[in-house]
Amino acid sequence: MPSYVVAGASRGIGLEFVSHLSSNSENTVFALARNPDGAKELQTLGIKANVHVLKADITDPGSLKAAAEAVGNVTGGSLDVLINNGAIAGDYPWTTLDEYPSEEELIADFRKTFDTNVLGAILATNAFLPLLKKGHTKKVLSLSTGLADPAAVFEVGHKYAVAYSITKVGVEMANIKYAAKYKNDGFTFLTISPGIVKTDMNLPPEKPEDLVRLQEVSAQFATIAPPGFAGPISPSESVTAMLKVLDGTTPADSGKFLSGGMSQLAFVEHLSASPEKTVFALVRNPDGARELQALVKDKTNVHIVKGDMTEPASLEAAADAVARLTAGTLDVLINNGAIAGDPWRAIDDYASPQVLIDDFRRVFETNVIGVILTTNAFLPLLRRGALKRVLTLSSGQGDASAVLSTANPYSPSYAVSKTALEMVGVKYAIKYKDEGFTFLTICPGPVKTGMSAAATDPEDARRQNEISAGIAKLAPPGWKGPLKPSESVRAMLAVLERSTPADSGKFLSHKGKRGDWL
Repeated sequence: MPSYVVAGASRGIGLEFVSHLSSNSENTVFALARNPDGAKELQTLGIKANVHVLKADITDPGSLKAAAEAVGNVTGGSLDVLINNGAIAGDYPWTTLDEYPSEEELIADFRKTFDTNVLGAILATNAFLPLLKKGHTKKVLSLSTGLADPAAVFEVGHKYAVAYSITKVGVEMANIKYAAKYKNDGFTFLTISPGIVKTDMNLPPEKPEDLVRLQEVSAQFATIAPPGFAGPISPSESVTAMLKVLDGTTPADSGKFLSGGMSQLAFVEHLSASPEKTVFALVRNPDGARELQALVKDKTNVHIVKGDMTEPASLEAAADAVARLTAGTLDVLINNGAIAGDPWRAIDDYASPQVLIDDFRRVFETNVIGVILTTNAFLPLLRRGALKRVLTLSSGQGDASAVLSTANPYSPSYAVSKTALEMVGVKYAIKYKDEGFTFLTICPGPVKTGMSAAATDPEDARRQNEISAGIAKLAPPGWKGPLKPSESVRAMLAVLERSTPADSGKFLSHKGKRGDWL
């Protein structure tokens, strides 16, 4: 008897998965809900002999562990299919990145949405992996959205649902990390968009101004909708289609999404070489930045400003400091700050669920929310600038297809956060497409920095060598290895300088092309 776990089963698409799967008496279906007693329709389905309703919160590792034990007790310790359906849209689905009531509200909304949509999917998968390893089909289906496809979002011009879009991009990368880790174990990890479905999440908004924005997005979508598009489909139609896709997949489809500081020094050094340029270097602790202090001590066109990209108040003060020297304008913002998290951990081998949660949260808040907060802080100055350019540094690890090609299962928190950055750039590009802005996300290439230093732990060194071998297979002829920071910065600035507003929203390499990350 095939066994299924549906996480997020109390209503909508999750409830329909339970209904559809349980209609076959040979299936055993486990429905996870945060509040089973309040899920009346699910309780009705739970009367069936092949349906087991379990209490579990996908953001609570303890409740997931208990649910997995309960499933194992019924199935003899195995599981065939896990369906990750739980998700939230965030508290501000019709707000753009720079329109939150306050930066504190932005941080709170992104944290809550990330914890549910990304960490929730990871925690649920990790909890049931021991059972899936003993299962027959070994399939994990994670629901995403077309709003997680940067190209589709840009084409439609959908600048809203920012927390939802950016976190759902992370779900694809999480599944790719699993696919890379278990590529030889018969697993199939799929990320899938359910289509546009008639659920509570897609109900018209109540506020008149939000309804206007819905109509705006609907009109934009109508310009690219396929011939014969009849509007949102029912949960039943969506689930039937998704299960048909799932049934037709094999491990060969795994990973698919269907229907450091030295760089900053190099930027400052390169830009300040031209006395006509005024350069502001933001650092969390200026007094401790000895190399930066030494670099600029004799330069009159460089100003070191204290600013923590995760701290709105310090960014506001930094923007004020810049404005006092530039008469309220700024031409170019370069978002370079990032942290790697635990670089040689696979997505399911953290010491504990709490260690995983802490690592993902810390990396996401710095690498994603930090970029948003920094951009928002300097947007008023950029809007009065002549060039209006924002360059955000990402990584080849932010490209899902590249990670899948190199089969890199490590550095999951970093890769998930960098994947989300492309969507951040797309959302800004859409919002400011008529104001002459250019928002570019760029990969600096493999660079010799502290972030890429050789691992010292023997097991970590083995994993590093494993990834190096995978990269070598894809390296172009004549590739000479990692670049110096100065080489990378020169290349990136050349890409930025020849870019125009027509390039806004793109994710490019230091060579100016997508995909040529080395």
